[in-house]
Amino acid sequence: MPSTSVAASGDLSIDALVDATPDHRDRVVDFFRAVSIAVVVLWHWTFSITHWRDGALRMPNPIGDVPGLWAATWLLQVMPLFFLVGGYANLAAWEAIMSRRVEAPVRAFWRKRFSRLVRPVSVYLACWLVVDLAWRVSDGHRSVLEWGMVVFIPLWFLGVYCAVVAVAPLTAELHRRWPVVSLAGLAGGIAVADVARFRFGVGWAG
Repeated sequence: MPSTSVAASGDLSIDALVDATPDHRDRVVDFFRAVSIAVVVLWHWTFSITHWRDGALRMPNPIGDVPGLWAATWLLQVMPLFFLVGGYANLAAWEAIMSRRVEAPVRAFWRKRFSRLVRPVSVYLACWLVVDLAWRVSDGHRSVLEWGMVVFIPLWFLGVYCAVVAVAPLTAELHRRWPVVSLAGLAGGIAVADVARFRFGVGWAG
């Protein structure tokens, strides 16, 4: 974030913003966070075929139907990178709170991290609520929900990320005490989920 002096001067050039970035911020992590978010947005815009079918709005993914398109996911499937840099950011935020020795550090961590997630999502949901109310008033009975859950599907990863944030104080402590065991546990969880999904067809494990 730009410093107060930069914001006050009105100089929002790239050089000014870079100079105003605190030394403790990892700019490589910030770069990958920005890239991840940009690719997620562009991926949904470019590779989602949104159309109306069977009384609902559909947004199928064409990857399974277009030969060779799966290869693009090796470059554009950035969710693992998003969660990696998000985990780094959560750890940095947790360590900063612990260094200040504040009371109720877990509560302070949650308040800071969740506020940054909940506020923009609240705006998004409020906009859809206005659209839904306007549609109900004009049509009398229809709802945005009839478009299908496609309206809210982009929020799925935020729900998962909120769970990651919630357990970050615990996972940070586990990583500090038993880093190898923690990594092995995560790898084992991934293996179990993949086996359940691909070998036994347990879809929700995906």
